[in-house]
Amino acid sequence: MTKIPLVLVVDGKDFGGIEAHICQLYHKLVAESWQVSVMILGCYPKSSFKIQLKLQKIPFFELSGSILHKWQRLKSLNQTHLLHSHGYKAGILCRLAALGHKPVISTHHAGETGKGRIWAYNQLDTLLSPLSINLAVSRPIAARLKQRCRIIKNFVNPAQVHNTPNRNQLHIGFAGRYCYDKGFDRFCRLSSTLPMHRWHSFGDGELKHCLTGSNINDHGHVTNLRERLAALDLLVIPSRYEGLPLVALEAMAAGVAVVAFNVGDLSRLIDDQVGALVDEQEEDLLASAIAHYCAQPYQHRVKLSHNARARIETHWLGQETTALCQQAYQISLSAAKPASFYRW
Repeated sequence: MTKIPLVLVVDGKDFGGIEAHICQLYHKLVAESWQVSVMILGCYPKSSFKIQLKLQKIPFFELSGSILHKWQRLKSLNQTHLLHSHGYKAGILCRLAALGHKPVISTHHAGETGKGRIWAYNQLDTLLSPLSINLAVSRPIAARLKQRCRIIKNFVNPAQVHNTPNRNQLHIGFAGRYCYDKGFDRFCRLSSTLPMHRWHSFGDGELKHCLTGSNINDHGHVTNLRERLAALDLLVIPSRYEGLPLVALEAMAAGVAVVAFNVGDLSRLIDDQVGALVDEQEEDLLASAIAHYCAQPYQHRVKLSHNARARIETHWLGQETTALCQQAYQISLSAAKPASFYRW
C-alpha cells in the first residue's frame, strides 16, 4: 500500500464531535503506519481543541490569513500530501484547492442543514461534493449527497474508566454545544421534571443563558470528558438534528445508558437494551423515558450499563472505518475514478 504524509483538515476551535473523531482517527491511522498531522483553518488563541491535541501529543499546525492565502497553501500542500477534510468549511476549501490534482477525501459530519450562512455553506458543500471522495457518518447525510459517498461508522477507542451505576440519587447529563440544534433548551427544561436527581452539562454555546434558574451543574468545556461521562448514570441527547454523535459512543463505551430522540442515525446505536430511543419529537415523551430509566431497579440499570459497553466493544471500535479511509486514500493516490468505491 502506497503511503504519503496525510493531513486531517478542519476549521475547529472548540472540542466537539468532529474534533473528537479526528483525534480518534489520528491514532488509528498512526497504528497503520501513516504519517499524520492536523491542520486547523484558523488561529484561535483560546481553543479547547488545541488543548486536546497537545494532551494527546497529536502534531498540528494552524493556517491563518485570507481565504486566498489558505487556498494557495492547501493547493501547494496537495502536491506532496493527502488531504482529508472534516466539516463543510474545510471540505469546500480543500476541494477547490485540489482542482486538477489528486482528489481530497471529505468526511461529512453535519446532520443539520442550518439556517442563513450555515445553510449556504451546506448547500455549497453538497454542490461541490462530486469533486472529492466522500465519506458520511450517517445515512441521512449520505442521502443528502445523493449517494456519492460511503457511510462510515463513527467510533471510539475502548474506555479506560467504566461506569458503576448509583443506587439512589442518579446523575443525568448533556454534553455538546449549547445550541438549538442540539436541543440544549430542552435539556434545561427537562431538568425540572426530576429535581431529586443531579443534572450536569458539559460544553458551551449561545444557549448558555438557558441555565439561569435551572438546577443543572454546568461544568463548561472539560479536558477529561470521557472520565466525566463515566461518572454519569444517564446521557440525554435531546437533539433536533444529528449525524451520529460521538458523545453517545463515548458514554456507552464507559457503560452509560443513553436516552435520545430518534434523529440522524441514532437508531443504528440505541434501543431498549442500552437506554431508550424516542421516535416523536415531544419533550413529554423524552421526560417519560428518562423517568422510566430512573425508576428501574438497580440490577436492571447495571444490565443496561453492561449492554452499552459490550455493544461498543463489539461493533464500534473503528476497524471498518479505518479500512474504508485507507481504501479512499489509495483511490486518491492512484487517480482512479471513485465510482466503484461508492457501490455499497
